[in-house]
Formats: sequence, C-alpha cells, structure tokens
Amino acid sequence: MGGESSFNRAVVYTEPGTTKTEVVELPIPKPGPGEVLYSGVCHTDYGFCMNAFSSVPFPTPTGQVGGHEGVGEVVAVGAGVTSPAIGSRVGIKYAADACLNCDRCLQGGESSCAEVKLSGYFTPGTFQQYCLSTARYVTPVPDSLDSAQAAPLMCGGLTVYTALKRAEARHGDWVVVAGAGGGLGHLAIQYARTLGCRVLAMDLGAKEKFCRDLGADEFVDFTTYPTEGGLSAAVKDITGGGARIVLMCSSNKKAYVQAPTWLGFRGKLACLGVPECSSVFIADVDPLLADELTIFGPWYSVLHPMYSLQPVRDKEENAQRRGACNRGFSSKETTSSRSQITPTSYFHRSTHTRGRGFIFADWFNFYSFDVMGDPAFGQSFGVLKEGIKHYFIASLHQGMQSC
Repeated sequence: MGGESSFNRAVVYTEPGTTKTEVVELPIPKPGPGEVLYSGVCHTDYGFCMNAFSSVPFPTPTGQVGGHEGVGEVVAVGAGVTSPAIGSRVGIKYAADACLNCDRCLQGGESSCAEVKLSGYFTPGTFQQYCLSTARYVTPVPDSLDSAQAAPLMCGGLTVYTALKRAEARHGDWVVVAGAGGGLGHLAIQYARTLGCRVLAMDLGAKEKFCRDLGADEFVDFTTYPTEGGLSAAVKDITGGGARIVLMCSSNKKAYVQAPTWLGFRGKLACLGVPECSSVFIADVDPLLADELTIFGPWYSVLHPMYSLQPVRDKEENAQRRGACNRGFSSKETTSSRSQITPTSYFHRSTHTRGRGFIFADWFNFYSFDVMGDPAFGQSFGVLKEGIKHYFIASLHQGMQSC
C-alpha cells in the first residue's frame, strides 16, 4: 500500500439497540494466511444494529462495523493465497467463514455452522474502506457487471435465487412474491421470470408499476383486501387454485400468518424476510396435511451452493436466450455434470470426505451468486433510485460519504 495511511475509516454501531452510528478511524487490517484484503445495506444490518433478532445468540457489540453486501478490489493477500489475485474485484457475503467439518457444513449449510463468522456481526463488515475475508469465501465479480449492481446480489440475490432452486421452480409455475417492491422482492421477480415462472407480485399499490416493469405478470395491492379470506381468494383466483411457490420477502407477521393460504396443492412457502423481535406462528397442521404443503427457510450455502453461476449465452440453441448458468446446465453437459449440480449429494457419496472438511470451491471454483445484470438477460437489475430513505439507511449513507 506504499505511503498510504495505515488507518481505515469505518461506520460503527455506537449504541446497539438504536440507530446511532459514528465514523471512526481503525487500523487497516493485515491479511493472515488464507485471507484477502479488499474494500467495499440490507435489512439484516438494520436488525443487527437494533438488536432486533431473537435468533442470534448475543447482542451486537458496541463498535461493531456492520455490512455484509460489499464489492471491492483486492489490495493484499495473505500467505498461501493463489486466488483471487491482487487487483481483481470480489464480493463479500453474509457468511465470512465456517469450520467446514461439522455436519451442517458437510450438507452445504455452512452459514448455520456453530463456528460461522457473520459479516457485520462479531466480524467487521463492509461499512468501511478496507476489510478482511477468508479467500475461499469471496466471490469473483465479472468485469461486465457494475459493482453497484453486484453488491446486493451477495445477500439479497443469493437468498431469493437459492429459495427458488430449493423450491424446484419450474417453467410456468405461479410464484407469489410478498413484499415484491422491496430489496429481496424486486430481485425475486427478476429471478423467477428468468426461470420461466409466472409472477404474482404483492405489495402496496404505489409499487405496482415498478413491479410490472420488472416483469410481474399480475399485481395485488394487499391493502385493498380488509379480510384474510379476501386476499387468499384473490390469489387463488389469479393462480387457478393457489401458487406453487410463495416467496415471503416481507418481514410482516400478518403476511406470514396468511401466506400458507395462498398456496395450492403441494405448494412451497419460503420464509425469507426475518421478523423482528418475537417469532410468529405461521400455519396449523390441518392444511399442511390436507394439501401436503412445505414450509422452509433460506439455504445460505455461500461457499459451495447448489449451482455454479456464470453468465452465459447459449447461442447454439436459441440466440435470444439469456441464462445465468454454468456449463453443467448446457444441453450437452447436464448429465455428465450432475455431480457439480448437486454437490451436497456428492459429499455423501464420497466416502473419502466423510468426517472431514473439503473445500469444494477449490475444486470447481463455484461462484455463489447469480449474475443477472446486463450480461445475463440484456438489461440492468431494477434498483429503486428515488424515494424517501429509511432513517437507518440515511444515517449509514451520510457516514459512508464522509469516509
């Protein structure tokens, strides 16, 4: 870093439980073995700042540097790091590191590891000029993708895409996106449409045009239905008996309670928005049994996710098609690449890896987010650029501008 300052300006939470932040100077961290140094807001950051989540084991410490959706340039690497190279652009995600030895890690759920390091929670995050990450957990960002577009994919994009894949979204499926005009929701619309699904967006009426411009087939303003039964009836009327998938991108507890009633037979509800403070009871047993419903949480498999994601254009089959997929999804190699497509199954089949960690990313160099900007389907991700900012976002933005 030559003659540059050895200090780093960062936005820290000065009084967790409130939105108070402060710009401070911290020593620039030096990467150790296996680490890289790079520079770079999500509702989760707000939750950590406010100590609003009952699911985390400890309150957020005073002086915590928040942030877990960052993109920056690698400026230094530790011993033993061969990739990424200095000068390359990478992204940081929610999980910064994990043990890779426990049962959860070996099933691809390292973000639920007992030893996981979460960016912005007891691990310095991306609200600073420089921060550290384990090399295997950073995501290469293609030159064709703008950093501002790539950053929200590190958490929001990964969250909704893996939910759709876990729900086994198929061409023609009806997908209800609750909170469709928000950070998760507006990405979910685009992913679902790119996968060939039909989308019913649900939000305030003021967001209808925004959601339709992103590709939503239908829109429901939930405020126009004073009763739970009325909203459920409207959804089932539009979808022909109920959606196959509901992506709960809102953290609203009332929406969670109603969500199972929007599903059709063998429908699947993905719980993505995190309710603040106390949890919520979202379904009784009878409809689960009668309609064979499935309710699941997000799969944050950020080191070796289900799919290797690189923007490609399959011009041999269809010059107009824009996919976000790896070579394993081309018509020629789907069968031969099945072990790449389902790395979790491969873990269990490989007896020589049982009981010990295996860095899957070092083998296949999997990317852990879906690039669906210009290179993927010919248009930029829709991002809200106008409107009133939440006071937490405004505070962070002011602090970051002064860094």
